[in-house]
Amino acid sequence: FPTVGSMEPLSNLERVSLFRSLIDSLPLSHIRPHAAPYLYTRSIISAIADLKREAIDPEKFNRFLKTQSPASPQDEKYHRRNRELYLVYKSYQQELIKIGRYDFEDMITLVNTAFKAGPDFLLTHQQRFLYFLADEYQDTNAAQQELLLLLTSYWKNQANIFVVGDDDQAIFRFQGASIENILNFHQIFPAAKLVVLDR
Repeated sequence: FPTVGSMEPLSNLERVSLFRSLIDSLPLSHIRPHAAPYLYTRSIISAIADLKREAIDPEKFNRFLKTQSPASPQDEKYHRRNRELYLVYKSYQQELIKIGRYDFEDMITLVNTAFKAGPDFLLTHQQRFLYFLADEYQDTNAAQQELLLLLTSYWKNQANIFVVGDDDQAIFRFQGASIENILNFHQIFPAAKLVVLDR
């Protein structure tokens, strides 16, 4: 991706238009029905947004698909759809770069990518932010968790981090929230003190 400062956000209408253009131009057969080529547009957009929230870029998705070996005709059909989804995802990301845009899910992904690519850039922000508070932690997704872990990585398990959450209220899985983040918090930060509000 180019620098974020040189990019502009993609509107929802532009996103739909871009996906329709990709559906028209790519060699698709399983996610583009002949009689209704845009039938799965909303599902494709949603699936790619989910992948981004799980911090799965096109290359990582492709590597995952290569490890899958369909065991039944139904699995094969599912696998072919995912291969086409990968093709759309890869092309979508390339097109975003070409037109200098980013979508909502990219806002965190771009920061994570910049932090991983530039250790000095990450260090600058680690020195700038000394305390971290994550509210509604049970509803964080993988990309948000990655951002938090990158920022706190300088201090390792001694980071000044305070999270608030309730694993019984994890309701945003449909938006990519990962309950594992709150359940595994103590493994990542074993020195953290647990305060249970049971009244």
